Amino acid sequence: MRRVLRDVIDELRQYGLVFFVLLLASGAVFASPERVRISEVSRGELLLHAAEGGYFAAPPVDTAVLIRVSGPVVRTKIRQRFDNPLDLFMEGTYAFPLPEDAAVDHMRMQIGDRLIEGQVQEKEQARRTYEQAKAEGKVASLLDQARPNLFTTAVANIPPKGEVIIEIEYQHLARWSDASFSLRFPMAITPRFNPAVKHQTVIDAVGTPRYGVLPGEMANAVAEPEDPQGHIRLTVELEPGVPVDTVQSRYHAITQEPLRIAGSEGIRIRLQEDAQPADRDFELVWTPRPGHQPTGAFLTQEATRDGYYSVLMLMPPAPMHQPEAIARELIFIIDTSGSMAGPSMRQAKAALQLALKRLRPIDSFNIIRFSDAAEVLFGNPRLASAEALTLAQHFVEDLEADGGTNMQPALEGALAQENPFAGSRMRQVLFLTDGAVGNEKELFTLIEDHLGEHRLFTVGIGSAPNSYFMRKAAQFGRGTFTHIGREQEVEEKLRALFAKMEKPLLTNIEVDFGVYGYQLPERIPDLYGGEPITVALQSSNVPKEVTLKGRYGSKDIEFTVPLLQAKTMQGLDTHWGRQRIEEWMDRAVLGTPESVVRREIVELALRHHLVSKYTSLVAVDVTPVRPADQDLLEVKRLSNRPQGLRIAAAQTATPMQLLILSGLLLLITAGWLWNRERRDAHVA
Repeated sequence: MRRVLRDVIDELRQYGLVFFVLLLASGAVFASPERVRISEVSRGELLLHAAEGGYFAAPPVDTAVLIRVSGPVVRTKIRQRFDNPLDLFMEGTYAFPLPEDAAVDHMRMQIGDRLIEGQVQEKEQARRTYEQAKAEGKVASLLDQARPNLFTTAVANIPPKGEVIIEIEYQHLARWSDASFSLRFPMAITPRFNPAVKHQTVIDAVGTPRYGVLPGEMANAVAEPEDPQGHIRLTVELEPGVPVDTVQSRYHAITQEPLRIAGSEGIRIRLQEDAQPADRDFELVWTPRPGHQPTGAFLTQEATRDGYYSVLMLMPPAPMHQPEAIARELIFIIDTSGSMAGPSMRQAKAALQLALKRLRPIDSFNIIRFSDAAEVLFGNPRLASAEALTLAQHFVEDLEADGGTNMQPALEGALAQENPFAGSRMRQVLFLTDGAVGNEKELFTLIEDHLGEHRLFTVGIGSAPNSYFMRKAAQFGRGTFTHIGREQEVEEKLRALFAKMEKPLLTNIEVDFGVYGYQLPERIPDLYGGEPITVALQSSNVPKEVTLKGRYGSKDIEFTVPLLQAKTMQGLDTHWGRQRIEEWMDRAVLGTPESVVRREIVELALRHHLVSKYTSLVAVDVTPVRPADQDLLEVKRLSNRPQGLRIAAAQTATPMQLLILSGLLLLITAGWLWNRERRDAHVA
């Protein structure tokens, strides 16, 4: 019996040890690269499909961005080159973030000497076109909108040892605020958290269900900061149309040199280092010289088949007397979820402490913090007494970041707060978050349904916030969006925001061009100091003047501005089409049936050659390159962690971890049996 037991022990020991060593070795081989989902992508990268449902990535060779600015119009071209290092044909997916208001209208792919231009088709038709070309061995690509600010391009039949060049073009308008213009180019996306999803199947760029998402799961397949997985070269050709006083890059070191563009003076801006890690957004700000600050801009496009397209950016003249500051009720919402850990949490707490110092004794306030659940400081808003402010300051000091991003209870609580104080009181909500959510539509519906007399102001925190959510939440909340990318900006940007919140300039705004046409947005948001009114117009004739009506404090005002010096510019039809598509997406939030929204968006997107939720760009080469007898390798990549973002490790064991634990358990069991066998022998 002892001999049999000894044989079992020896086998367990050997098996356990060998198993453990082999698993450690295999872990080193298979643990890198880690699995990544399309919804988790944090920057532009090429992902190669894996048979088991994940993605493996080919290393990017070169990424170059050229941004051309002409007045307020921004046109961007992204060019990435990849090499296929294998001797097999491959299929991959190129994923990249873009500004949430980007009008994506061109995609080109060059493989060898073939240049493939994308054509817009309805999404299902484009997918069928792509799949047929893939099966026939033809080079093909498919550009989809995965989210409003995240796009994917599927690439089929990448040749062995071949080079792939992908170009994406889009345009949008520079932002004009506080006497400066600015543009943002996103280089990273904060992973999203969706607390409402019980089980979500993610559809890849070619329509294949790849995997499920667990409730409240956050992406964690990201590269460590010391080992970034991609770099980027960026150039801006700036032709502002007015003399420039200062040019500033908020988060990257840059170089500047004179540039002559089409006979006019401009500035060429480059990143100081030739290639920068793609781990934080790029933001450029330029300020006109004193005396050259524009009070308005009216752009128009020459007649098209649809008439004329125009864009008005107007800074209303300041009235003679500023309105008196009235008592306010402020509800502060602060995100304390895990994605806010580190610099983001410090920025948010500093911003909130600064906001508390701005409160006056006549103001009332409350604070709601949220992660997996929401916690409120007071049962109802309290007057900003010294005692209440002291309690609030201690409450903020003790905040720590942990857990998921469940915004809904906090928003519901803020908009449902009862006002225990009699009399007129301006009701405002200040929302500080990185916007790391995936259930945006539900949150927009909540804001629209419960806003009432409140105004919602969003403050995006961190190096790569979800600007789509932040901007749209502020739009539905009839407030403004401010981004704080580093701690040094907190005081500067928050003081400017508080000055606006304390004294709204115009409400109930109406714009009348005096011509037959359609203008966007239909509902003009409230206007705050330093912000222009921006309207896009499709009309039968070019307007000669515009009349602006609104409410200033307790008074109705009206004034007319002549539009005699319109500047002719191309691409305004693309801008109008993109704005019209966004309006229909907003109507879906407000309850318009999806069938109606889909029909209208498809018609607009096909007419203006735009990628949308329901349309895609597809490109197919006419010549097959993959022989019928050769397989198409469906072979993933780590995405860069946004600068300052901390992501907790997964709490559940992976199959590899379970196998390693099994090996350890076998070793422990063998040791225990061996010791027992020795003890029994000694007793005997």
